[in-house]
Amino acid sequence: VIKPTSSITVTQDTVDLKGREQKIQTHGRHDSCICPRIVPVIEAMAAIVIEDHWKRQAALGT
Repeated sequence: VIKPTSSITVTQDTVDLKGREQKIQTHGRHDSCICPRIVPVIEAMAAIVIEDHWKRQAALGT
């Protein structure tokens, strides 16, 4: 299951483009779509699992 990243509704400190301190708060749902990044994430996860299994096999001497 792939879930969208959550919007943070807590008031946060930030700065504007001129460097002045500001407060920002998100209202409602403004979740970004992570779908375009799913393929590299899954590839990286698969590579980690495969490497882990190779290392286990090497440690067992088989």
